[in-house]
Amino acid sequence: MFSRQLLQRLCRAQAEFHRDNHDVLRFGRQPLSRRVKETLRAKLGVVGPERLAKRMKTLEPHLDGLEHTWELLADDDSRRLLVELIAYRLLGFRHVKLATNTPAYQNELERHVAIDRAIEDRIDTGFRDFTLARRRLDDMDLDLELYIRPPALMAQVFLGQYHYERGDTLITVEPGDVVIDAGACWGETALFFADRAGAGGRVFSFEFVPSNLEIFRRNLELNPKVAERIRVVERPLWSTSEGQLHFKDKGPGSSVSSEPFKGEDGVVELKTIDELVEEESLERLSFIKMDIEGAELDALKGAEAAIRRFRPKLAISLYHSLADFHTIPAWIERLDLGYRFHLKHATIHAEETVLFATAR
Repeated sequence: MFSRQLLQRLCRAQAEFHRDNHDVLRFGRQPLSRRVKETLRAKLGVVGPERLAKRMKTLEPHLDGLEHTWELLADDDSRRLLVELIAYRLLGFRHVKLATNTPAYQNELERHVAIDRAIEDRIDTGFRDFTLARRRLDDMDLDLELYIRPPALMAQVFLGQYHYERGDTLITVEPGDVVIDAGACWGETALFFADRAGAGGRVFSFEFVPSNLEIFRRNLELNPKVAERIRVVERPLWSTSEGQLHFKDKGPGSSVSSEPFKGEDGVVELKTIDELVEEESLERLSFIKMDIEGAELDALKGAEAAIRRFRPKLAISLYHSLADFHTIPAWIERLDLGYRFHLKHATIHAEETVLFATAR
């Protein structure tokens, strides 16, 4: 069924051409020569056959797994989203416009960009041209102040990246929750989670890249009441706590490897969620969020005992590879804990797809 719907979507998309679907803040402006080529190709009414055939070939090893994911998803909206996301990955932003790209989204983004540009208090992240402006978020009904970029506000607040609510299904951080925030970067998610969890909640936030931690700590200093609910764990999550990880510190664009990088000496010990639960003598674990650059499946394996014991709500990023779209839900399913699966997406491009899961 998934394969048939995907094929139908690809056939429709070949004749589509979108001029307002490129995220300039994330990827910069396209060279004029490339824009001209894509316009000419679109006027012919087809995607280049060689390009499509090449991309379809990369999809072949994943089709059975994606079919299974489609069957696992508990609602029609999630199934439709899966088809749209794979079509987008195959054909790109000129031919597939995701449902997140609406006039309301664009208007809100423009509002945040205008506010951002007027702020002088900024941090240079050292990654591309990304700078973070110091913002109070009263206009978004949040009693928080932090250094942040407009795209993060759009994904995490406007689109609710880690909040799933549809019908009678609610998967989110709630008052009193104990939360794992895996992949904290500059600390936005940790602060949002701590704010939602309230005085009775706790957030264990994992981040180990020094330049990210420096900005994270500045954001914590701006929010002392909320920050006291957050414990920063300066270790990467993995399936085992034995061993080390080498890294190049390039902020959100940092590289990691099991082997040392030439001319780089960043190294850090590994950790598992199961180990954290034992060390902290946790009596409950309510919510696990992961966005850790493709290490999600290994980190889940290192949380198996905790997941079996507490059956926490899950919000796991899938967008780092096609394989993640099927290997991660299949692994959770094999635990046989009665988890139901839903899909959500929080950008107008291919990044920030989240698998939500809640146990019955």
